Amino acid sequence: MKNGKIFFGKLLIAAGILVLADIGIGRLMHHFYFRITHGEQGRMTYVIDSTRAPLLVIGSSRAAHHYVSAILADSLHAACYNAGKDWQGLFYNLAMIKMILHRYKPQTILLDLTPISFAASEASLDKLDVLLPYYHQHPEIQPVFDKKGPAQRILTLSSLYCYNSLILQIIFNNRSRQIDEGIVNGYIPKMDTLNHPPIQPYSDEELFGKPDTALVNAFREILTLTRLSNCRLAVVVSPVYFPLYHCTSTIQLAKKICDTRQIPFFDYTCSAIFNGKTGFFTDEQHLNNAGAERFTRILCSDLAAKGFRETVK
Repeated sequence: MKNGKIFFGKLLIAAGILVLADIGIGRLMHHFYFRITHGEQGRMTYVIDSTRAPLLVIGSSRAAHHYVSAILADSLHAACYNAGKDWQGLFYNLAMIKMILHRYKPQTILLDLTPISFAASEASLDKLDVLLPYYHQHPEIQPVFDKKGPAQRILTLSSLYCYNSLILQIIFNNRSRQIDEGIVNGYIPKMDTLNHPPIQPYSDEELFGKPDTALVNAFREILTLTRLSNCRLAVVVSPVYFPLYHCTSTIQLAKKICDTRQIPFFDYTCSAIFNGKTGFFTDEQHLNNAGAERFTRILCSDLAAKGFRETVK
């Protein structure tokens, strides 16, 4: 009996030490994470907690590399910030929009869809882990995270859990004094040019398979949130190297949903200006800087024709 009490006493002490260590290290990681003002982490924090740009670009890496903020700002007469993020999709976009709209109301959001945004291959929630540092400060995104399962709420009770996959990045970015060379208001230019035609990056299943219900619902929620916030939204599928004459499942359904809600939808996947033009692309999915500048000017003209220049002040 006595030995049992001693054992449980030691167990409680060990558990207490672990809890205190978790809280202490977690707070330390929190402190150093939010000191970062450059790189992807710095840009995310700026978008979530600071920017008040009336015009925002939201989306994946294709958003980050295809929309030139300076051209958008000059053409539409509004300060613009590009909040695109590599390796992300609609769940990330929904979480970002929830946090942004909770803090302020942009006048206009440009949402870039990839040609396969609704594909099952895009439905992983693991990519959302980059937003874990904001989980407790921004409870509005918790329902998005909680789709990962009931264990999510338990895991996030740990302060350290929200940073455990980012520790090396936090250390590097705090030691580094790197400047985001060439990045202006979130736009990240790609300077390389394709030397030869690439390989089609998407499979037939991704292009023409059944849309994932959870991703479609996330898209619908984005549309609803922006409407309720009186924020004007335009949905854009930016240029691709291989023309998509047979509309993908994503493009067909997204356009149908947007048409029903009277939301402008712009599809540039069959633009002869860009299709097959190696000089405008840096790889099989992304425009280079020359291509991005050309595309952004075309988009601005099309947006102005839809009244966006008068809407954005």
